[in-house]
Amino acid sequence: SAALTDPYTRMWGYSAIGKQQDTASVAFLIDALNNETDWRVKVNIINALGNYKIDHNSPLIYSSLTALLEQGVNDQNTHVSIASWQAVGKLYAGGSTGNLTAWKIQQDFQFFIASSKATEGFVKAEAIKAYAKIFRDEVKQSLNFILSACEAMMCWSSSPLYTGMKIFITSERCIPGLK
Repeated sequence: SAALTDPYTRMWGYSAIGKQQDTASVAFLIDALNNETDWRVKVNIINALGNYKIDHNSPLIYSSLTALLEQGVNDQNTHVSIASWQAVGKLYAGGSTGNLTAWKIQQDFQFFIASSKATEGFVKAEAIKAYAKIFRDEVKQSLNFILSACEAMMCWSSSPLYTGMKIFITSERCIPGLK
């Protein structure tokens, strides 16, 4: 059918499913996200998933976050990655930070930030914002360190700034024991 090949029809169809807030459709949306090839449709599916109010003790939260983190970390399209990290922050904000789901978010975030894979700065910034929204005060010190390192890398050609950041990063105040 022509309607199934039209990305605009699929985009708005998935958005409508998300508006219904019927958690029975979450598995369908995750499957659609994993099989979709058009980035515009993916963004609409991701936004639909991010708008759900899923109980943080439900198995759906883990499967939803796993699908969103997969897109946030691995999708080559900047729009898809940014939407994924935003949805992760919305979906899990206020959740418990001492369980397996939170541990998975932390692991994926740390892998993503430490990755040498070329990534748009906007995507990493969205990942940092989602991480901060979820873990708040627990990660404030490590986020300040990441921010400082990112600022130094953005101004790499500025010799005094690079020297100052190198001194800061290797100081005992920043990371005890690192020399």
